[in-house]
Amino acid sequence: MRPIRSCATAVVAGTLFLIVAGTANAATVYNNIPSSLAGNYPSVGFEATSTAEFGGQVELAAGDRTNPVVKVTMSSWGCENGGGTTCATTQGAVFSLPITLNLYAVNSDNSLGELLATDTQTFKIPYRPSADPTNCGVGSSRWFDGTSCYSGFANNISWDLGGHNLTLPDKVIVGVMYNTTHRGYDPIGEAAPCYTASGGCGYNSLNVAVVPNAPFVGIDPLPDAAYLSSTWSGAYGDGGLAQNIFRLDSVGWTALRPAIQIDTFPLQTGPTGATGPAGATGATGSSGATGSTGATGSTGATGSTGATGSTGATGPAGPAGADGTNAVATPAVAVSRPNTKLIRAKIRLATHAVTFNFKGSGGKGKLSFQCRLDAKKFTTCRSGKTYKNLKPGKHVFQVRAKDASGKLDLTPVTKNFVI
Repeated sequence: MRPIRSCATAVVAGTLFLIVAGTANAATVYNNIPSSLAGNYPSVGFEATSTAEFGGQVELAAGDRTNPVVKVTMSSWGCENGGGTTCATTQGAVFSLPITLNLYAVNSDNSLGELLATDTQTFKIPYRPSADPTNCGVGSSRWFDGTSCYSGFANNISWDLGGHNLTLPDKVIVGVMYNTTHRGYDPIGEAAPCYTASGGCGYNSLNVAVVPNAPFVGIDPLPDAAYLSSTWSGAYGDGGLAQNIFRLDSVGWTALRPAIQIDTFPLQTGPTGATGPAGATGATGSSGATGSTGATGSTGATGSTGATGSTGATGPAGPAGADGTNAVATPAVAVSRPNTKLIRAKIRLATHAVTFNFKGSGGKGKLSFQCRLDAKKFTTCRSGKTYKNLKPGKHVFQVRAKDASGKLDLTPVTKNFVI
């Protein structure tokens, strides 16, 4: 079983309130986050479990499917200074970290489907409060909220995917992705200044919270499962291969649901255009002249009728009303990641060598590639990548495309082979 950090619970004030412009008739379509956060919850640590991405599948309740705002509860274990019994944090101290939200469709077998949306925001994450040996016991490293003691600090972060470009299906896989010093799809590395600082890097002690309660809104379709990407087999309950690919782990997650809330908002309607003024009425034609009096005994001819006045020109039409669907800002989310395809794998058993040919598509600008063999790190490579003098046994090759803006294919091609 994977290591899950856990602690006692107590209610504290400080739930995050998110204010979004034009939020009339908002609908909560999924929520398992308590309205008042406890001091902390069990959680999955990325650095501790060699994890790069973690999340779960949710089934949405009735309501709008547009303009989603997604909230996730995190658990921060890092101290601003020191650690353990010497943990000291200035009230309000934070560290910054880019964290990515990924929303995926769900395939019929519950595997990962199409990437629907991705958004990266840099969040200011609070450090956990200072150790309190007075209230939590001599030698304790935990902090005290006035009622109970905790090792980590629960807090919410949110991504606003507002706009009309995204309509969610009934079932969605929610994934949270970030890097730490040694873990993640692109580890930050030990060169960061915080690595040698007194408190270390706060992100190395940042976790995603899991809650024991069933959803208050919506359905948890897989209550005993989660989705994660790790290079450590011990992080998975199903005993499957650890390949750093975001996949379903269908064992051992009972009462450990990722803490998620999804609110949606209807499309807004633009104002109707004003009607143009009516055209002016044409002038009335003049009357014809009266006929002269005829000779005695005969009646003079009746004078002819004057010509009818011409009709006035029709007034110009008023401008058309604005298109209501354009009244809402387009979201800052643009899903355009590169894709990778393996063309050929040539295995030469006699020489213990293998060559892979591959190509990519999509993304922005010229594509490059990153390869890795087994549990090693991804390194830059080119099609025709060859590995020589391989040891007999099972091996795993992975390759992913990277575009000119730095976006990676989040589902690298994987090839298992035997020498």
